Amino acid sequence: MKPLTLIKQAAGLADRAITAWVNPREYMAQISQIETAAKKARELCAPFAKAQAEAEMSRPRPKQEEEGE
Repeated sequence: MKPLTLIKQAAGLADRAITAWVNPREYMAQISQIETAAKKARELCAPFAKAQAEAEMSRPRPKQEEEGE
């Protein structure tokens, strides 16, 4: 699946959750759908979070000067 497709799906799921959250009756009626949407959004975003974490770990760190020199 293409990254843009994953992002669009996650955004759509988040939008549904927010819409239901604003309206308490809608929220109560769709609580299981919201939980499912949140789980799906986490699954869709996981590859990006992993790639970002790996990129940050492989980025060279600036050398800190030792004290006393």
